[in-house]
Amino acid sequence: MQSAAWLFRDQWDALFTDDPEVMAIVARILPLMTAAYCLTGPQVMLVNYFQAISDARRTALLGLGRTYLLLLPSTALLPMVLGETGIWLARPCQLRQRALGHRRMYRASSLTAAAT
Repeated sequence: MQSAAWLFRDQWDALFTDDPEVMAIVARILPLMTAAYCLTGPQVMLVNYFQAISDARRTALLGLGRTYLLLLPSTALLPMVLGETGIWLARPCQLRQRALGHRRMYRASSLTAAAT
């Protein structure tokens, strides 16, 4: 889906509108919005892993933290620095930060499991 959004960014908008101004905006924003979609799958699997092993603390932190600790602050702060583009970059930045945090949590979980 991410590759299709990048490759056909000039055609997607034509499915929904014929307004050239809207089409130009969609072509500009779509690559920004889909920049980090490839990070979503592994993160969902990691949240499901922690849920499966009954680690409620990590599951809640990962599930709720992505919105309240990362996305909302990114959406508020990035536009102050980057203008309108910051709004559209908030989600990819949040996904990247979340991926780094998940990697640390998984590593810590693996070390804890190996020690027991």
